[in-house]
Amino acid sequence: MSLALSPSALYIEGTDETPTVIMDAEKDIFSIEGRCIPEDSTDLFAPVMAWMNAYAKAPKPDTKVEIKLLYFNSASSKAMWEFFSLLRKLENTNPTVEWHYHDDDDEMRDAGEEFASFFNLPFDYVPYQNEDDDEDDEFIF
Repeated sequence: MSLALSPSALYIEGTDETPTVIMDAEKDIFSIEGRCIPEDSTDLFAPVMAWMNAYAKAPKPDTKVEIKLLYFNSASSKAMWEFFSLLRKLENTNPTVEWHYHDDDDEMRDAGEEFASFFNLPFDYVPYQNEDDDEDDEFIF
């Protein structure tokens, strides 16, 4: 896992099993994107939670987090609960979540709705299609 950390930013390069994480207060980028099936979710989320705890001391008035997970396992789900719990507790800010999900992945949308309901956070749901989803299949005989 490649990690870059500064007081104002955290960058974790994604892999086949872990998402790319960008937390950059100066650029207003708070993003988690990719597959989230690490062997140990603590290794992935410990620096994220440490950075968020530092950010919580002086958060921006509006904090929008973009989540675009293709899949996450149960260990990652627990870590996400902790992340959203901390996001909800941010003082003097209006946290929002932009939850991206593939337009035919009802389970991923449902997961976002569960998080939103439990933490009483405003979620915007953004369906997307892969670029090749619109292409017609051609059969050559």
